[in-house]
Amino acid sequence: MSRIITLLCFFLFAACPLLAQQPVSGLVRNKATNEPVIGANVRTADNKYLASTSIEGVYTLTLPDGDYTISVSYVGYRAVSAKIKIAGKPVKLDFLLENITLDEVEISADIAIDRKTPVAFSNIGEIKLQQELGPRDLSMVINSTPGAYATEQGGGSGDSRINLRGFDQRNIAVMVDGVPVNDMENGWVYWSNWDGLGDVTRNMQVQRGLGASKLALPSVGGTINIITKGLDQKQGFVIKKEMGSNGYDKTSFGFNSGKVGKGWGLTMAGSRKTGNGWADETWTDAWSYFIKVQKRFDKHTLTLGANGAPQYHGQRTERMPIAVYNRGFVRELIAKDLDGEIGTGTYNLTGEATQSYIDSVTNASMVSGAYTTVTQGDRGPQYNPGWGELTTPNGTGKLNERVNFYHKPQINFSHFWSANEKLYISTVLYASFGYGGGTGSNTSLGRDTTTGQLLFTTAYNSNIANFDLLYSTTEHKSTRYIRSSMNDHRWYGGLVTANWSPVKRLNFLLGLDARYYKGIHYRIVYDLLGGDYVTDFSDKNQPNGVGNLSYAMKRRGDKITYYNDAYVTWGGAFTQAEYQADRWSTFLTFTGSQTSYQRRDYFRKRDIVLEDGEVIPMIVGYNEIYYTTGSQSGVAQNGATVTTSGDTTFINNPVGTDYTMVGAKAYAWDSEYARTASTDQKKLPGFTVKGGFNFNIDEHMNVFINAGYMNMAPRFNNVFDNNNKELLDIKNQKVYAVEFGYGFRYKKIAANINGYYTYWYNKPPAFAPTIIIAGDPFTYNVNGMTSQHYGAEFDFNWRPVNRFSIEGAMSLGNWTFQSAKEVFIYDQNEILVDSVEFSAVGVHVGDAAQTQVSLGLRYEPNKRLYLKSQLTYFARYYSDIDPISLAVDYDAQGNVLYDNRDRESWRLPSYMLIDFFTGYEFKPFEAGDRKFKLSVNGTIFNLLGTEYVSDAQTGGKFDAATALVYMGQGRRFTAGLRFSF
Repeated sequence: MSRIITLLCFFLFAACPLLAQQPVSGLVRNKATNEPVIGANVRTADNKYLASTSIEGVYTLTLPDGDYTISVSYVGYRAVSAKIKIAGKPVKLDFLLENITLDEVEISADIAIDRKTPVAFSNIGEIKLQQELGPRDLSMVINSTPGAYATEQGGGSGDSRINLRGFDQRNIAVMVDGVPVNDMENGWVYWSNWDGLGDVTRNMQVQRGLGASKLALPSVGGTINIITKGLDQKQGFVIKKEMGSNGYDKTSFGFNSGKVGKGWGLTMAGSRKTGNGWADETWTDAWSYFIKVQKRFDKHTLTLGANGAPQYHGQRTERMPIAVYNRGFVRELIAKDLDGEIGTGTYNLTGEATQSYIDSVTNASMVSGAYTTVTQGDRGPQYNPGWGELTTPNGTGKLNERVNFYHKPQINFSHFWSANEKLYISTVLYASFGYGGGTGSNTSLGRDTTTGQLLFTTAYNSNIANFDLLYSTTEHKSTRYIRSSMNDHRWYGGLVTANWSPVKRLNFLLGLDARYYKGIHYRIVYDLLGGDYVTDFSDKNQPNGVGNLSYAMKRRGDKITYYNDAYVTWGGAFTQAEYQADRWSTFLTFTGSQTSYQRRDYFRKRDIVLEDGEVIPMIVGYNEIYYTTGSQSGVAQNGATVTTSGDTTFINNPVGTDYTMVGAKAYAWDSEYARTASTDQKKLPGFTVKGGFNFNIDEHMNVFINAGYMNMAPRFNNVFDNNNKELLDIKNQKVYAVEFGYGFRYKKIAANINGYYTYWYNKPPAFAPTIIIAGDPFTYNVNGMTSQHYGAEFDFNWRPVNRFSIEGAMSLGNWTFQSAKEVFIYDQNEILVDSVEFSAVGVHVGDAAQTQVSLGLRYEPNKRLYLKSQLTYFARYYSDIDPISLAVDYDAQGNVLYDNRDRESWRLPSYMLIDFFTGYEFKPFEAGDRKFKLSVNGTIFNLLGTEYVSDAQTGGKFDAATALVYMGQGRRFTAGLRFSF
């Protein structure tokens, strides 16, 4: 009995200090954005009691009664502290942290700073990505930021696109850790190459307009800076499992060593993703990897990183009439068009549209393209015409016509050196090696009218029964097969920046930007569909003629159709001056660059380079000889009879012109004077000037203004055509932009409002247009195309009570073309062959919604559970159109055949989407010195199952019936389990 009393007394006295302890808890948030700061260190002055903020920025310390000084710190923020007194009851204590410095990567990536950098921008943090990205491409999360429009297009994984302020992603600079990733030839961003990047992204900043970048980037619409995790993150390991609708299955892991040893750090991540896709046969089979090693010593930081995402995925690349997806939906839209509610009322009918007329228009739209029949009806919004069943002796299976496969590993090495208090130098070197392409059929495969799918089996049966005795008596010749268009590349670059502060408040940046890119383009035989070979004569340098037919027989993996290289070299220099006073800051940037383009074509006839350096382009193919006397020249074709008599040469060609020359010199196709068909280097200088001013009215409010001028070289695709010829009259693009804004920050609410104006002169089309004249294609250049974009944007974040927050954004734009001219088309001898007269004055720019509203409501019943709904509304969205197509054409007598000048595009119906996000973090448990955490989360996209058009190309009648569209994805969900320590 005495032992029991002694034991009870021991526990009683041992528990007395615990009974006297009280919880101290609160929120740690970013002062500028009001967002939670995750992983911040919270401690008492004696470091006896420690805690870190949770995923929601919440911390809890349990302290005995007494007086304490509580401090909070986190990398990139100014440390703060507060004195408290514990006296027998819980204490609530919140902190707001203020940004002070950026880390090395953020400096090189030109991250904007709130109330300092005078540009409009939005930050998308790590937590938002973890909770809201789900199975989507990384690009899709920007729809909640002002001025943005992102869609998943056909629904293939990684096939999404972005528009900012009405400019597509060819004109939005996308950078990962300060390294530009836009395609060097056409400016596009292939998001499938960056699958898995969302798992390691620390911050994603969307700068709208010309932005704060010092580099000469195509940032007409804006700049997206993606900053990955690095050495400044705490140690930890995480593994996550996600599953969802349409067979979505993803397993990912991440590891961060924190600082180990003498300044070393390691970050690793990887993932495996599979799924069937929402649209039919848009399956995905993808991996991703990310590794970054860092070393800090003395005043240096070295970083070596590599990442990549090898993937295969099925695609839906064909836009189709709305009636193919949903006959009833397009009937409603046609009726609205006719009644003038939306669109342009192109049928010019008054009063009620007759039912029979609507039926006839709907049916005509539905059967166009041979995707279905009136009897079979519509196919549904998930219909994908790009696949079919293939039956062989080995069985029956599904086969995609369109498959994208690619792997683009990128390697980065950076060195950051703080030479002294006034000088900081960063060097970033990078290399990227891409391999892959996309498949398609060489010709029409035909379609089953019952199912709407491709007739692969018909092609297979035809091929296995096809013998062409001219080539082989035993092998089967394929006439219908799958080919793959390959787009490999080799990309090297370097960026050196010196940051010098000669005196307090004044800062200068000087730097160099160099890039080298080689794009390797060719087509290969991918799937012979039962046959053994195909024939292809595209290579003018392969043996041909009698006895050489076997060279035209191409097998799986052989190159066909085309094979060329694109070379892009880039050199740039920049300087920037910044000054920051107590209440205002300003900057001025000047950037100069020179872009050099060259094209080489291995399938074209070869050039002859004469002794004096004169180049005779694409003149000799296999076994041909170029003869010239200086005043007379000609080619002896393969199979020609060439005889000489003294100094006279007689050339009798199998077809075409014969020649007789005196004193001619011969240059054979395989001589030292022959080279691969190559254009001259086209060098195009450019420059950018921009500046801005920010004024902090008080500790809560600020105003800013910026303006800039960009003189940019056109893209590679607007300089050379596919015939290895330079287009005529190449001129630079000119962009004028101005922007102004106002912001305020209070404890519970923060908001921004800004206006912008952008004028783009000499705006090039995505690809140089081609016109057919008398059966011959002519690719031509268009100068003087102009667009005008202006609008207003607003965003806010409000936390009226501790557990409830509201975030929102709105943008209203007015984006129009302002072009009207007659384009003259010349051949390569600069002889006029035709002209095109077009006008697009006041026609709205399509491809993105000009009105956008976003509203997010987040409720946290407790510190472990969150519930959020996100509403997004898009309106005033016009179908995409090439302004050159707004032309007039005449017959031989001068009568107007058609006149589409200044004709407005079809306006898509407005739509609203609601997404839902939720998650719960279980109470952590400890084992040894490790704290283990487990959380679950879920997402529902398009909660209401809204049916809408996400992308549209203007059709022949500029209306709903003829528009070619993608339907947006329906309701889908994911559920995830996350374990970390």
